[in-house]
Amino acid sequence: MQEISGALRLMTPELCEVFCKEYVEHLNRLRRSHNASLKAMQKEHDQAMKQLREMVDAIVECAPVAPIKDRMHELENRRVEIRAILEEAQPAPVLFHPNIADRYHRAVQNLIAALNESDHRAEAAEIVRSLIYKIVLPPPINRKSV
Repeated sequence: MQEISGALRLMTPELCEVFCKEYVEHLNRLRRSHNASLKAMQKEHDQAMKQLREMVDAIVECAPVAPIKDRMHELENRRVEIRAILEEAQPAPVLFHPNIADRYHRAVQNLIAALNESDHRAEAAEIVRSLIYKIVLPPPINRKSV
């Protein structure tokens, strides 16, 4: 128990706020980048469609087909590729609200309070569950090869 409460003392309100602020900003940057990428792909798809229509119009107006044919195949292949990506891709979810730091800080403070009272161990376990999404353990190190 001493080790846990000692580690929790590192969760000062200031450090918690800085961590959450940076975390939210990082995730928001990733989501904006993802959405911008999807928008650029949609623009490229629309441009390919426009060029394909223009080429068909040129052929209808009796332009020579041979030089247009290869370019049409390239555009159509790229258009199909982009369409498949766009159909599978989902826009990034709603951005985190910047006040997530306050919620996280309150949860950590409640955890510390619960851990300090033996009557509230079950409550502390519930608070820990609400704070932790996933625990990933690395494979054990093979000491013989180190």
